[in-house]
Amino acid sequence: MKSLAFVLFLITTVNLLAQGDAGAPAAQPNNSARSAEGGGQPGEAKAETPAAVDASAFHLLTGVGARLAGVESTSYKLNDSSDALSATNVGKKTPEILLGGGFILPMRKGGGWIERSYCGKGGVKTPPDQVPDDCKPGGAYKNYRPYEAFVSIRFSPATDQTLNGFVAGGGYRITKYLSFLVGYSVTPVEEPSPGFRTAASQIVAANPTVTPYSRYNASDLLKNKPGAFDGFPLFVYDANGVTTTKLFLSSPTVTHHRSGIYFGIGIPVNLGKLFTPAK
Repeated sequence: MKSLAFVLFLITTVNLLAQGDAGAPAAQPNNSARSAEGGGQPGEAKAETPAAVDASAFHLLTGVGARLAGVESTSYKLNDSSDALSATNVGKKTPEILLGGGFILPMRKGGGWIERSYCGKGGVKTPPDQVPDDCKPGGAYKNYRPYEAFVSIRFSPATDQTLNGFVAGGGYRITKYLSFLVGYSVTPVEEPSPGFRTAASQIVAANPTVTPYSRYNASDLLKNKPGAFDGFPLFVYDANGVTTTKLFLSSPTVTHHRSGIYFGIGIPVNLGKLFTPAK
């Protein structure tokens, strides 16, 4: 529920940003100037259009991606029904949803071929009425700038952590609707604590024939290899079965923030238009 509330708060915030600053007080129009324009009566209030976000410099960004380079790690949660650790996310290639912002950089180098693909070569004259809007001054492909910096939070609904960290980096806008993204990501992972890893390794080494310890490798537990603790019991077992003694008195897991290289595909979204009712 906390993750859902945060997502709703974030969407509301970026929606307000996309619509511009509508809360600024409107400047009072000059009565004489308005009369000179032939329009208004003295005392009439004229509504001003709210300032919009400059689409040539910033856009809201969604998309998909995954961490493809970095340390392999497994996230665990406590399974209350079996009093054991349960693996919830193995590896680093988990697909994720992105939601953030892209900041278009001023460099034009490397974007000329995209502009020519949509707008034609500069030497070819096109009648003004046939020039696409995207190729006119102020259009999306006029003086095209392909590079952007971006920052985004990451959502992974299929895991135990809906909000799964953040990523920041750069992108190359192959079209106005599609970007290739590469960045540096940080992911919170619930890993076995150092104390629990030591205790688990020692009890497995001391009881190699006792079930369930016979299924685990003491060295893998101590090194926290991916998936090594899946199903590991929190209570001590002996030859007669489970006891009431806890293996480790403190919490068996600790949050460890893992970093890595992130790859993704970005899709610009105008949330202002998406949530604003049509007139």
